[in-house]
Amino acid sequence: MRRALQERLGALEWRLPGHIVADVAVEWASDPHALRIEILTVED
Repeated sequence: MRRALQERLGALEWRLPGHIVADVAVEWASDPHALRIEILTVED
């Protein structure tokens, strides 16, 4: 289930107003109940 959630979040089309999303990384943090989501953006 964790892997499926990670893959779904990574595959989403992320939208941030005024930015172009260049890359998304989703991984589980050291706390088993926390996700870490990193989004690389470029200002539009």
